[in-house]
Amino acid sequence: MFGPGSTALIESLVQIIRLKLPETYLVCICLMNLSFLDDAIEPMLNYSPFTVEIGANSKHVYPLQQDGFERNKLNTRSARLLRTRRSAIESFSTAQPSTSSNKQTPIRPSIHSRSQPADSSSLLRALESMMQVYMPFIMSKVVSVEREAIRWTIGLMRNLTKTDENCASIAKTNIPCLITCVIRDSPHPIVRWTEDSLEDWALLVLSRLATNYDGKEVLNKCDATEIVFRIIGTGGIHETRANSIILSLAGG
Repeated sequence: MFGPGSTALIESLVQIIRLKLPETYLVCICLMNLSFLDDAIEPMLNYSPFTVEIGANSKHVYPLQQDGFERNKLNTRSARLLRTRRSAIESFSTAQPSTSSNKQTPIRPSIHSRSQPADSSSLLRALESMMQVYMPFIMSKVVSVEREAIRWTIGLMRNLTKTDENCASIAKTNIPCLITCVIRDSPHPIVRWTEDSLEDWALLVLSRLATNYDGKEVLNKCDATEIVFRIIGTGGIHETRANSIILSLAGG
């Protein structure tokens, strides 16, 4: 995560996420593992294709590796995989039965432009786009690489939301609202939300974001209080976190 080689590493990982290749979930696992290193969190949050944050006070600029992924160019295999994956996603989305009037489309809140990060090529933006596309897979009980990509992304968010400043950065994206969709659209009963499950991590991340001013603003726009209210009365750590979210959001 540090030095000239970090540019090639992080850009290669982010490029796979941008292309939404089947290996995306492996990239998300890799990023989550890297994020256990506290010093790696800031470079991730501040990542852009042309800079790498090194240490607390210095910034070094390195050119992209020409022998790595080239921006705006896909080799034949990548292009074929991308077309296949997009086709599968579209087919899955259109095939979902509307058996319940309670099922809704993924939340797409209108966030004021002032809260949008300037760098659309950032790691957070790549993750945001990937989650938005893969969100229909949350509603399926079948394990898929798309659902796993979202799960490990939220695991990454668990590590990135340890500080108030980091929560504020994440709140500048639609990731908080997409995480509420995980709670809203989970096909599993609450009693099966085991430790380190997708839903368990989602609640933990939401409870941290709810304590941040910017995170609170975004979650209120996403009706997070209404979404987590159904957990009240179920007992255990999930109810504790749901209560924490509701109290934090009600605090104004």
